[in-house]
Order: sequence, then structure tokens, then C-alpha cells
Amino acid sequence: VTRVEVLDRLPPDVLRLDELLELAEHLHRPQLVAPAGDAVYYGTASPGRLYRWTEAEGAKLVHDTGEFAVLSLLPGEDGSLLAGTGPNGRIFRVSAEGKVEEASKLPASYVWALARAPDGALVAGTGPRGEVYRLEDSGEFSVMAAISQPHVFALTVAAGKLYAAGGDDEGGVYRISDDGSTVDLFGTDEESCTGIAADEQGRLFVSTASDGKVFLIDQDGNASELYESEDGDLLDILLADGRAYAASTDDARIVAADADKRAGVAHKDELAGQVVCLATAGDGMIYAGTANPGRLIRLDLRGEVSGHYDSAVLDAERFGRWARISWDAEVPEDASLEVLTRSGNSEVAEDGSWGAWSPAYSE
Repeated sequence: VTRVEVLDRLPPDVLRLDELLELAEHLHRPQLVAPAGDAVYYGTASPGRLYRWTEAEGAKLVHDTGEFAVLSLLPGEDGSLLAGTGPNGRIFRVSAEGKVEEASKLPASYVWALARAPDGALVAGTGPRGEVYRLEDSGEFSVMAAISQPHVFALTVAAGKLYAAGGDDEGGVYRISDDGSTVDLFGTDEESCTGIAADEQGRLFVSTASDGKVFLIDQDGNASELYESEDGDLLDILLADGRAYAASTDDARIVAADADKRAGVAHKDELAGQVVCLATAGDGMIYAGTANPGRLIRLDLRGEVSGHYDSAVLDAERFGRWARISWDAEVPEDASLEVLTRSGNSEVAEDGSWGAWSPAYSE
């Protein structure tokens, strides 16, 4: 990541993450972010308000929902937006012109997730009964399915199937059929699966709390661990630029991981305590919400990215002269790889006895 911009500081009445978790134990997301056209919407907690940010006008209040928190956002192709809230299960619709109305009120406390099912229908993941609702444009609704955990925190579609991530006692991922039947696809000893995203191959990338891990689930249901946080939860996940990016409460990091188990820190915010939510419009930008303090930031993935790796010391175990070096590497198009070497007569490269680095070798 080459550039980070601070777009807006969230209002001072945004509840901090530690306070939010104390008041509502399962409220993992104090802010939600959703790009929509040339605007970015974000929701807050205590009070549950919806804001709209643009380059030209900055941040403006769209609607005070009267609820404790805005928990989910879903932009529409026509420039509209849907916002799920808690603790009264209300869903609001914001038109492209900015008109706000209540779209539906579900018999659930928390509307954690909003998505489009494979057939285009609007679906909502809720708690505390782990129900997924199907909603009509008229505001009418019906229970589509229920998972074995109290909360459905995220929904996504992969290979024409609807998937849910949830938890409370044990995190899990579930495949939901058109008839409402569910299959427990993946389970973990983590308290919750907090986010889920799918790539073009139908593979699922899942974030978890409380140990903060990223898992990859292939189309056959096989799971592998790609990343584990040193200390903290992963509260959200998305795919961009061929990688999974996850929001971490560990030193306000955005971590990146790919299917080859290569992982690292894409961004570490020096001002915030936690990164709590992520969103992208597929334009090479990632929008993130932070807590302590609450901020909206934008990361540009389109610039040049560079890095280096220092290998361990290679011991020849006898006097010798290093004469030739070769390597085997998969180098992406428009990228380059250079190798530099140095040598010495000790096992400690920093003891002053080693020579200078060589000129860069490249193929």
C-alpha cells in the first residue's frame, strides 16, 4: 500500500470499541463502510447514525436512525442504500436522492448483514436466533434459514450459492440452499466467524474472533489457515487485488493474505487503536473505519509496491569462495526481482567482519 488518506474523523459521540463491547457483548462492528458511486457511506453507534462522504462536500449526516447502532450497509446499483440496525431489527432505505424511509422491521434484534441472494432477492443475517430473512420490496419478509449459532454476522454468494458466517459460542460457515436447508461447511474453536468473502473460483476467505485468524475454504469444503493475529480479533474481511484484507484490533492493522499462505501487514494505523471495518468498490481503493479514535481512511492499492527479504546466514562449514548464485521464482508481470549478497567469516552478519552488499543481480 503506497498511500493512506484520512477522509474524515467520525463524530465525537461515536462509541469507542471497548465501551461498545461492554454494553452489547456481541456488537463486533462499531462502524460500517460502503462505497456507493462517488460517495462513501458509513454508520456509527451510540447513536446509530448514517453519514455520507464525498470528495466535494466531505461528511454529512444522512439520517439519525434512532437506534443504538448501524450494523450493516448494502449499496444498490441505482445509487440507493440499505442500512440494517440494532437492537430493534429495523432496516432503512436511502434513495439516490437522499430520501430515507423504513424499509422493514424484522422480529430480530440485530441486522448484522445485508446481501443479495443468487436469485437477486434481498436477504438479511440477524441475531440473536441465527436467522436469515428473505425480504420483499414491499417490506414483507419470511425466514429463509437458520444456522446453529445465535448470530449471522456476514453473508456472501459464491458459485451460485449463499453462504453465512456466524457464531457466538463457536464460529462457523454455513451453505444455505434455496429451500432453506443449511449445511455446516466449516467450524472452528474461535468464538465467531466475523466476515466472509468469495473469489472468482468460489473459494471462501473467512475472518474470526477471538484469536484473529484468516481461513481459506476451497470448493470441496477443505479449510486451511492463512494467517493468525499476534493479539486481537479480525472483525471484517474483503478481497481486493487478488488478496484477502482483514481488519484487526491488533495495533490497528489491516492484514493481507493470499491463497498461497503469504501474509503480512498492509497498513498499520499510527493514530487509531483498532481497525473495525473494510469496504471496496473494486476500484483499487480500500475504505476502512477505525476506533479510538473513530476515523474513515482510504488506502490506495494502485501504486507501486516494494519489499525486501533477508535470508538466514548460509554456512559453508569450510573456507570457500562463493562464485555463483541462482534462484527459482515466480515473478508477476510488470514486477521485478533483484538479489544482493554479502559474505564474511562469522555467523553473525552484524559483527563488523562482513563485506558490503554486492550490486543487485537480476535475471
